[in-house]
Amino acid sequence: MDNTRVVKAQRFQRMHLGPEILVIANAWDAASARVFEQAGIRAVGTGSAGVAFSHGFRDDEFIPREVMLRAIGEMVRAVDVPVTADILSGLGDTPEAVALTIREVIELGASGVNIEDGSDVGGPHLVDVELHCDKIRAACEAARKSGVDIVVNARTDSYWLKIGDATAQLRTSIERANRYREAGADCLFVPAVTDKVAIRTLVQFKFDYYDAHPWLVGLLNGENMLGAKFLRQSKRLRELNISLVETLTTILKAGVKSGVFRRGVDPLELYLSIASLSYFYFSNRATLSTSFGQALDTPAALKKRRENAVEVILGYLRA
Repeated sequence: MDNTRVVKAQRFQRMHLGPEILVIANAWDAASARVFEQAGIRAVGTGSAGVAFSHGFRDDEFIPREVMLRAIGEMVRAVDVPVTADILSGLGDTPEAVALTIREVIELGASGVNIEDGSDVGGPHLVDVELHCDKIRAACEAARKSGVDIVVNARTDSYWLKIGDATAQLRTSIERANRYREAGADCLFVPAVTDKVAIRTLVQFKFDYYDAHPWLVGLLNGENMLGAKFLRQSKRLRELNISLVETLTTILKAGVKSGVFRRGVDPLELYLSIASLSYFYFSNRATLSTSFGQALDTPAALKKRRENAVEVILGYLRA
């Protein structure tokens, strides 16, 4: 085995751990990859759209597999920095085909891959989530067996393809990101998140979820009294919340980039604030109604409290 590939992949893994933000420039050929490297970029991506357009094809699965793989190899050979390969939905329809793709890109010298669940072929849609999880598992297993610890980045495209309304896009992104993490992905990517809308939807979703599942408030109250005795045993719970924080990280970056959100907001602290506003209301609305002599548990009161929470959070984030 070429030790250079192993070392470069390990270096690329460490880049994702900070403390410096990792900026990856998407190249479309060997020349553009060299330009980015000479400009100081620490890692290069092989953007599928750029590669497709530069070879006369539409983006997505319209570009022949061999053309994409040849372009990846040319860019890897042109630079010394790690290269992560955009392999669309795996450059294959089955987990076995994706495993073959992984072996091939590792042989070409790539240090990472991006695998996505969206496609425009036949109209905008997301691929079957179970199939895509199998593809991710196959990719991770193929990398493990090769001995080269490449970064497997899983991308979910409900925002990118504008599938469903804002609530559906957020819910789908979180659910799929969780599934992809469970399948073994090292990183999660939610492109085209619309900052303010996403935050508003997340706050509203928390309120609506507690309203639709009143038993959850009682469960959490009981667990808090017991010091989370039983929830501590749940690995699934930790993974769900980690994924939510990672989604918020993407949303915050989009907001900062567009000038809507201020810099320096800790995504974990933001999530705790959102969760606290909703949890406090549903845990105490009966006693608060009694204390203030107002019906704070009506649908109208819930709507008012939910919108107030949205404004509080957006005000906190405002640039």
